[in-house]
Amino acid sequence: MFLSNTPTLSLAATGSTFPFQAKGISFSAPSSKVILGSGNPALGSESRTCSSLNGFFEGKDGAWARSLEWEHATIWIQALESKYGTYLNDALLKPNDKPKRLQDGDILCLGDHISPPPEGVSDKDVSLRPIHAKIGLLGMK
Repeated sequence: MFLSNTPTLSLAATGSTFPFQAKGISFSAPSSKVILGSGNPALGSESRTCSSLNGFFEGKDGAWARSLEWEHATIWIQALESKYGTYLNDALLKPNDKPKRLQDGDILCLGDHISPPPEGVSDKDVSLRPIHAKIGLLGMK
């Protein structure tokens, strides 16, 4: 197995997820942080452009954010102000609780299924689905 000097967190769509392109998020230096959240351009920040290399997701409403941090050869997640919830292996992470360690194979769920849907929106609309992602950790010792 190849280990690089730069840890990378991969997020791959799993289950009945909001569709997204697989992501490979690299941590450039120890104690670096990455935000997972909406890349909605309507929020007015060009720095939130969605990419397979960052933690921003297209088409979400911006009502959620999570912080990822690489420290001491470990990647941690912490829920910030998440209106729809953050789940790690089906356990709810509450805003500003202590960070949780991510491990290879964990399942991360960003948000809840919105039900009932807003008026005029079908319950089958994929934009109502949460993001379900399988965690992969690369370059970790």
